[in-house]
Amino acid sequence: MQYRGGIIPLVDIFATLPERRNKPRPVEDETHPEGSGSLQVVVYSCGDQDVGLVVDQILDVIDEAIEVTGQSTRQGVIGTAVIQDRVTELLNIEEIVQMSNPNFRQKTAAASVS
Repeated sequence: MQYRGGIIPLVDIFATLPERRNKPRPVEDETHPEGSGSLQVVVYSCGDQDVGLVVDQILDVIDEAIEVTGQSTRQGVIGTAVIQDRVTELLNIEEIVQMSNPNFRQKTAAASVS
């Protein structure tokens, strides 16, 4: 994806998490119909390199202190927290990026050396 004058890799979170693989994706709504070419992407800075996280839907962006209520045993998930009165899974973005592309961190480290 083109971002700030460069190209960044995309990671499809839905396809990367083990428990989500091979499950049908949520039905598209009329605001983003299937085949429209529109992606919901959140940009994450991982070291000195950015990555685009493809998500099904961006519900809200908030700035709130949270308390993680227990550790997850599932790969790619840190734990859960109550955010705006909803139980929300907290993802380990760096782990998900690594799962998607095991060489990602090595590329970042090599880029910072040169």
